[in-house]
Parts: sequence; C-alpha cells; structure tokens
Amino acid sequence: MPETEWDEYNADGSYSYPPEPINAEQLVAFWRRCPIPDSVLSQVQRSHAAVRQRLVKDRIEKAHPGTRPQERAFSSESKQACAEWDTGHHQAAVEAEAHFPPAPMPAGQVRSIVRAMRAVRQAGDSKLADEEFERVRAEPSGISWAGRDLTWNNVCYHYGRSLYPDWVWLDPAVHGFGKLDRVSQQLADLTETVNRIRDGQDADFLTRGKTQRQAERALRDAGYTKN
Repeated sequence: MPETEWDEYNADGSYSYPPEPINAEQLVAFWRRCPIPDSVLSQVQRSHAAVRQRLVKDRIEKAHPGTRPQERAFSSESKQACAEWDTGHHQAAVEAEAHFPPAPMPAGQVRSIVRAMRAVRQAGDSKLADEEFERVRAEPSGISWAGRDLTWNNVCYHYGRSLYPDWVWLDPAVHGFGKLDRVSQQLADLTETVNRIRDGQDADFLTRGKTQRQAERALRDAGYTKN
C-alpha cells in the first residue's frame, strides 16, 4: 500500500488504541493499514449468524407487524384471515432473507468488514465535523453484494454493526479475557437483548426526528446498541 502523509501520525496507533481522529483522510488511512487481530475476526465471524437472525426478524416484524389471528373451528372467515396472514408473513420473510448477506461472513471479506465497522464507529464517536463523518461512511469497502459495491456505511447496515456484543471487538491478547469471561459476557448480552426487544418502542421514541448519527448516539447512550 502506498505511503500517505498520515503514516507518521498513525504509527503510534493500534487496533485496540487507535489515534485521535484529525479528519476523514487520516482516519481512513489508519484503518486501511491497521492490522486486525485474527482473534477479533473469528469472534465477529462467529457472531454474525445471530446478528443476521436479529436483522431478518426485525425486518419481518416491520414489514408484517402483528400476530397471527386465532383460527376458529368451523369458521371460513377465520381460516381466510389466517391464510392471508400466513401469506403476508411468508412474503415478508422471503424479502427479509434476501435483504441481508448470508451467514457466515466469507473468510476473505471478514477483515474488510471489521475495518469498515471500526472506522465508522470511531468516526461517529469522535469530534469530526459531520462532513468528515460522511466522508468516512462513503469510503468504498471493496466488497460487492447483490450487484452493488458497498461503502463502509453500507457494510455497517447490511452486517448489523450495532447489534454485536462488546466482547467481539476486544483483542484477547490485550484485554486478557478467557472463555469463562466470554460466556458470562454472552449471557449478559443476551439479557440486554431481551430487555431491548421489550423496550423497542422506547428506542423508536429516542430516534424519532434525529439524523442517523444523532440516533446512533442516542441509542448507544441509552444502552440499546453496542459499538
């Protein structure tokens, strides 16, 4: 990869401790070159199936809300209503399944996916101006899916960046957590997920009328999303 004017500044940063962002060009240059630990790649890849399942489920519920009518014996109207509901739910499920890349993530793309997610997360948390933040989000990922070249922001959306538990982003060599710690964290994350599903209406209220960046921060500050 060719040298950039930011190489000296970025040299002091690492995956776990990236340098303070100056602008979009510097941040992109850092995450393009920063080595990503294989342990993190494995953790993210293994977690993708559960994240994708949540993405598909949420999309089905938005496209086809409500619950299936109770079918009553000897009632043609009831049977018709149930049949119509089943058809609508099936169509919503087919569309939702086709809307997100399949699991697991291809091994050759995991590194690029993690780069995109971590870069957009750092940019969103930083003091970069909104224009700089948008430049980071618009960075080409080098990944194509469904006939479309994905930007870093597209990657975050299609792979559900905000739904991964905190521990998947941590390098065990730096943070020193073991298998028991990960299991405990997974249980805690599961409890949080259940609570967030229950409180979904509150999350909708928090984000109403906000830009995407403001909504992400509001949800994260309220504990609805991670990273």
